[in-house]
Amino acid sequence: MQLRWTLEPFVGESFANGEQSRSVPELQASLAIACADTERSNVDASATETPMKKSGILAALTVLTVGLLIAAEVEQRTIQTDTENFALSVPKEWPAFETNKTERNTIFYRIGPADTNYSIQLHFNNSLQIGTNRLVDSALENWLGNTLKSVLSVTVEKDIKTQRFGAHKDGVYARLTDRSPKIGEYRYYTRGVRLIGTNVLVFALVSNDKDFSALSNTLAVVESVKVDKDKGK
Repeated sequence: MQLRWTLEPFVGESFANGEQSRSVPELQASLAIACADTERSNVDASATETPMKKSGILAALTVLTVGLLIAAEVEQRTIQTDTENFALSVPKEWPAFETNKTERNTIFYRIGPADTNYSIQLHFNNSLQIGTNRLVDSALENWLGNTLKSVLSVTVEKDIKTQRFGAHKDGVYARLTDRSPKIGEYRYYTRGVRLIGTNVLVFALVSNDKDFSALSNTLAVVESVKVDKDKGK
């Protein structure tokens, strides 16, 4: 599948095409207006494996996640950032995470199944995304809605509908549908944010899951993320 939408660092907001994307004039024009100085994603050609250790169901508009992935044997892996170590649970058959960089040397982690049915990106404590002010729980919906407004001109949805998720309702996401995807391009784009103590995790999902299965799995993975206290000892 081609990667049409990707989550990149931004000032204001933009969704730039990834390294595998085809040119989409309508989307590019919308993004240029939204944030002229936003960088394009240049994924490091030599993606590195993330350090790791071995170790949801949607109904209507409500997603129930309990930290378990659907119909998959899971394992715990770790991601080590400049500021923190995180542990998360993912399906055992998923390949090693990719650590990628953009032109501004912003690091993000690409995870997901090997069959490219969907792709997930994780950004931890990215100041280019969350700004200089610390995000608080009560501001998550407004923050997420503001970051997605620029793409409404090319989506089926006319407004942003955010949803809380997780056992503690500490995460928020919104899902958008490409109005006219080309052959080989993903149809659905989901962006979300979750507070993990004083840490901020921003995530994105591109998918073709009409049954919301990729979304359910993604939310379960994101909910499983925690600070790896053992790793820091």
